[in-house]
Amino acid sequence: MNIRLLNDSDAQVYKEVRLRALKNDPDSFGSTYEQEETKPLGHIIERIHHTKINLPWDVLTTITH
Repeated sequence: MNIRLLNDSDAQVYKEVRLRALKNDPDSFGSTYEQEETKPLGHIIERIHHTKINLPWDVLTTITH
């Protein structure tokens, strides 16, 4: 498994992963699907920059293909 920091180009896929997780397990988050789906990609990019998000690369490539 390859784990790496996300970068700006991963923002759309990260948003898709997060929205899927919010739908599947909403009680695990402090936000809701409805709140997150309306946030622009720029907000997701800021989140990536400030939190240094790591995800297994396999997760990202599975979702985009």
